[in-house]
Amino acid sequence: MAVFVYILVSMTAVNHVLGSSLSISGSSSYAVLNQPFTLTCTVSQAAGLNDIVNVYKNSPDVFASLSQYMSTCSVFNDGPPGYTVSCRDGTNSNPSTTKKYHLRINRAAERDATDWWCDLNAARTRSNTFRLQFSSGPDSVTLSPPSPGSLAEGDSLTVTCAASCTPPCSYSWTPRHQQISPTSQLKLTNINRSQTENVYTCTATNSLIPKSKTKQFTLTVYYGPDSVQLNTTSPLTVKEGDHVSVSCGATNCSPSCSFMWKFKS
Repeated sequence: MAVFVYILVSMTAVNHVLGSSLSISGSSSYAVLNQPFTLTCTVSQAAGLNDIVNVYKNSPDVFASLSQYMSTCSVFNDGPPGYTVSCRDGTNSNPSTTKKYHLRINRAAERDATDWWCDLNAARTRSNTFRLQFSSGPDSVTLSPPSPGSLAEGDSLTVTCAASCTPPCSYSWTPRHQQISPTSQLKLTNINRSQTENVYTCTATNSLIPKSKTKQFTLTVYYGPDSVQLNTTSPLTVKEGDHVSVSCGATNCSPSCSFMWKFKS
C-alpha cells in the first residue's frame, strides 16, 4: 500500500508540470531605443512547479534561466551584462497557479529586436514567440497633393498627410495653432477669400518616443473681379476727329486682373 501511495503522489506532481502552459509578453507593444523594456514569462497551472524556466533570444541556446522549486525561486543563469532576470508574482507560493518571471533589458538596443520565447526545461513546454519591435519615426511628413496651395473662391480641397511611423502616428491639422482636424485628412469646403494666406500645418506624432514632425502649406485663394468700372459715362458722345481716352478698372481681383477691350460695331 505504501508503494502504491508513493507512486500516486509522484504521478500527481508530474501531472502538475505536464499540465503547465507558458506565454511571453512585453511591457508594451513596442520598445523604445535606449530605454528599459521588460519581458514577462507567465506559467499557468503552475501549482507545485518544480522546474527550470529558460528564456531564449532567437537561438536554441539558453539566454537566461530561473529555478522554481515549490515556493522557492532563484536565478539559475542571469544572462549577459545589460539584462536582469527576477522571480515575480506567485513564485514564492507553492500552490499559486500562476507564476511570473521577468527578464529586464536595462537599455534596449537594436540587437534586441528579434524573437524571444521561454520554456520549462523538464516539462519541455514552450511559450509563444514574442517579436520585439522598436518604435520609430516620424522622420518626415508628406502631403498629397504635394502642392495644394492655389484655388478659386468657392472650390473645395482635401489634403492628406502621411508619415512612416511604428506604431502608426497620430495626426492633427492646425491653422494659427487651432486644431481643425484630429486626423491625417484636411477637408476645406466652399473656400472663401478670407482664407487666403492661411498657413495649414500637419503634425505627425509618435507618442511612445515621443517625436513629432510637421509639414505646412499656405493657401492662396483666387477671386474677383467683383465689379468693373469705366472712367466715363455711356453713351459717350464725341466730335469726329477728337481724341478719346477711356480707362477700365476692376475691384477685388486676386491675382491682379488683366484687361481686354473689344469693339462692337
